[in-house]
Amino acid sequence: MVNQQIVDYIKKVKSEGYNDDKIKDVLKQQGYSESLISESFKVVDTTVDKPEVLEKNTQSAKDHLGFNKEGLIYFSGIIICAVGLLLTLMLRVFGLIVNLIGLIMIFTTIVMNFNEKSSIGVKIGGLVMKFIVFGVFLTLTFVVNALLK
Repeated sequence: MVNQQIVDYIKKVKSEGYNDDKIKDVLKQQGYSESLISESFKVVDTTVDKPEVLEKNTQSAKDHLGFNKEGLIYFSGIIICAVGLLLTLMLRVFGLIVNLIGLIMIFTTIVMNFNEKSSIGVKIGGLVMKFIVFGVFLTLTFVVNALLK
C-alpha cells in the first residue's frame, strides 16, 4: 500500500530539483522499505503533470527554440528598423516613421525582458543586447536623417 505522504514528499522534492537517487537515499535513511519507495515513485511517475509544471516545461522549450512573443516582436522590430533605414535612403519618404515603429517594438521587448522568469544573468544579457541594438538603430536613424537634409 502506497503512503500518500511519501508520494507528496517525492513530488515536492522533485519539483525543487532533487534527483531520484538522492530522494531514495533520504527515504531509506528514514526507515522506509525499498518496495514502498519504489511503489511511491511509480505513483509519482504515472500521475499527470500539474499545469504549472507543463507551463514551465513549455516555456522552457519556447525559450530554447526562440518561438515566443518577445522574440517575434524583437526580430520584427529589427527588420522594420532596417526597412525604415532603406526607405529613408532610397525614397526619402516615410523612413523615419517606419524606423520609429521598429524602435518602439524593440523597446517593448526591453520592457518585456523585466517580466521574464529567468536568472539574473540571462536577464542582464538580454537587456544589454537589446539596448545595444536599440542604440545602434536609434543612432543610425538620426545620422541617416541628418545626412539627407
